[in-house]
Order: sequence, then structure tokens, then C-alpha cells
Amino acid sequence: MSDTLGGLVDKLITNNTKLWHVQDAVHSAAAAGEGLDADTVAKLHSLNLQRNRLMSEIDKTLADAVKTGKAEVDPRVKII
Repeated sequence: MSDTLGGLVDKLITNNTKLWHVQDAVHSAAAAGEGLDADTVAKLHSLNLQRNRLMSEIDKTLADAVKTGKAEVDPRVKII
């Protein structure tokens, strides 16, 4: 089963939170006059790639739902 829209949005929120924390560390280092270490650069790169992939998946999921008039629902969610 592919991810539902809600699952993708949840992943994007988590990713954005992680990205914010790394960017905060970058700004703190810059304010202290320090450079970036390789680990921080790798984290930024990885999180940005994940973020772009998730945004593309959300766009595709929304486009498919609009086109078909149906959206996949997690079976654990009760719909009245």
C-alpha cells in the first residue's frame, strides 16, 4: 500500500522539523564565526532531498485524487 496523503504530510512535517533544527545549528555556527562540518552539510543535503521527494509525492497524490475522484484511505482510519 502506498502512503496516504495524511501519511505523506506527516512525513513532510517531521522532515521540516529536522531541517529547521539543522538550519538553526548552521545559523548559530555562522553567528559564532564557525564553519560547517561535513556531517552538517550531509544532513542538510539529505533532508532537502527527502523534502523535495515528499513534496513531489504529495503533488502526485493530490493530482491523482483530483483526477480519479478517489483518495487512498488508511484502513485504520474510521470514516463515518
